[in-house]
Amino acid sequence: MSQKLIDIEISGHQINISGALSIKLQLAKGFEYIGNQEIVIYDCAKVFHYVFTNYYTNKQKERHISKLFFLQHEYFLPKVNKSYKYESMDILELGGILWQRDNFIDRTTYDDWEPNSDVFQLITFVEKNKYIFPSMVFTNRLVTMLNEEKNQELLILYLEEIVEEKWKKLRSNGQLVDFQWKKEQIELQKRALSSFTVL
Repeated sequence: MSQKLIDIEISGHQINISGALSIKLQLAKGFEYIGNQEIVIYDCAKVFHYVFTNYYTNKQKERHISKLFFLQHEYFLPKVNKSYKYESMDILELGGILWQRDNFIDRTTYDDWEPNSDVFQLITFVEKNKYIFPSMVFTNRLVTMLNEEKNQELLILYLEEIVEEKWKKLRSNGQLVDFQWKKEQIELQKRALSSFTVL
């Protein structure tokens, strides 16, 4: 499978997705579309990113990302006989489509990711556009498969900077506090869903 199964068009704050599935999203105010990129990761999969930022400016007039919203369409190259698998049993219905949802914490400095990874390439893309990527983020991920072979997928991702005060509340003796993280995940999911509307 080497043909894209979906088309994604951006018009202002509106995202139109057509093809193997059809859905329209409206981004919340405060997000700015900075563009898209097409990359190959690990010489096995084609990836398309469509990236929106929400940022603040410091005294040095540097633009720091506070929130990031992006779509990731990904499929394995023809020479690769693999399928995508996700363990999350948290299923969410949006726009008549079923999505697997999960939440996690990522360190997002270059040292934490291989140059061939999609995350490394995303950070590079954002910083080439003159934004500073946060060193640690919450991520809310929604994913759906585009075909029965499960070798094409669409992801909706919402990333949010973890500020130092929040990070301290989540940890004790160097470890995540389970009940605090579960509580935070509930709030994160609410914030992620408030970042866009299904039209």
